[in-house]
Amino acid sequence: MAVRTVFFDLDDTLMEEEAPLVDAYRAACAPVEERHGIPVDAFFAKARVLGREVFRTAPAIDYLRAIDAGSSDLLSADYDQNAPHANEMQVWLEHYRRGFFRDGLRAFGIENDALADELLDRYIDHRHAHHRVFPEAIEVLEALAARFPLVLVTNGPGHHQRTKVDAVGFGPYFKGIVVSGEVGMAKPDARMFDQALRIAGVEAHEAIMVGNNLPRDIGGAQARGIPGAWVNRINERANGIQPRWEIADLREVLALVG
Repeated sequence: MAVRTVFFDLDDTLMEEEAPLVDAYRAACAPVEERHGIPVDAFFAKARVLGREVFRTAPAIDYLRAIDAGSSDLLSADYDQNAPHANEMQVWLEHYRRGFFRDGLRAFGIENDALADELLDRYIDHRHAHHRVFPEAIEVLEALAARFPLVLVTNGPGHHQRTKVDAVGFGPYFKGIVVSGEVGMAKPDARMFDQALRIAGVEAHEAIMVGNNLPRDIGGAQARGIPGAWVNRINERANGIQPRWEIADLREVLALVG
């Protein structure tokens, strides 16, 4: 197989997502423990549960589910103006964000809107300021971008994902970025991969998809005829989907492309 392009997932493939998210919640909620003695993890776990309930009431919930956007995404991300129900969502988003920590505080018998606003500000500041790129990511992108057109294929709100890409300096390595929030559907939908193929100007068998999510990244790509390299850093078991390759470090991609 002659490889002519490599597609990459973003979150938990090139940069960490879940761990910095939890760190942001913990940093935001620290004043609750300091001032009221409520353990940080207990508080943010309750706030997340309540937040997800409110998230399901979003005017654009069908669209948000279609693009694989979650309740935590909208807590710190702007809603794309070209997305469905944009005007309604701006009003709802204000309600959602202000209520997220307020409802969490109320669940513990605390009525303090000023504290809720403080927690929200702390969360947003931490989310935007603290990104963690996997140690080998830049090295691998530099090596591959010198040889192939690379395409980033990522799920999430458009502005949110592109802001992260810019913040960590990934942009120059990619010929194009395919974001579910801009396409209107998410991986594993074949149309995400079709757009990436058009950007790269290649056929499916000439590409490799690199990602950590077995059903979305690898299953979706391979259903479209694109061989997948599953990034399995924590030695998970593959269930139902057999990746073409399984790797534990992005540097292994360099050997795959020859």
